[in-house]
Amino acid sequence: MNIDSTLYEEDEYLLFRLRYFLNIELSTSLIYIFVLLNLFALFLAAISAIVFSPYLFYVLYKTKKYGWISLLIIIVFIPAITFLSLNYDSFYKTIFLFIVLGIFYIYCFVLRFVVIDWCEEIKGKWLLNEQRKQKAEKDMLDQKYFGNR
Repeated sequence: MNIDSTLYEEDEYLLFRLRYFLNIELSTSLIYIFVLLNLFALFLAAISAIVFSPYLFYVLYKTKKYGWISLLIIIVFIPAITFLSLNYDSFYKTIFLFIVLGIFYIYCFVLRFVVIDWCEEIKGKWLLNEQRKQKAEKDMLDQKYFGNR
């Protein structure tokens, strides 16, 4: 990841890092596909989601993306906590875990594209500010050397 953290605000830098980690997280979603072959893969996919979720939540909170936080809570966290707290057979819990993980990875997949757009917007604003600074410096030098025209 070749992002200079000194060029951006903290929340902007966090979005760039989130974009990087979403690429990694989505590559672990391949494990999710292999769940049909092995329950150990389901365990790995769940651990990956559990480890990544706090960081995802933190970045969305720091960057004030409250709509995305609400969506994450509504479609992933509440159903998972509700169902896992009920006393069902482990077979049903496994099926439900498979469904919740699928929803989580779809959420991450969509979020990945949105974060890319956010990062491009940040880069665009930064470049625009740099161009304005350069133009202001040029205008100042022109005025200094050539005076008012």
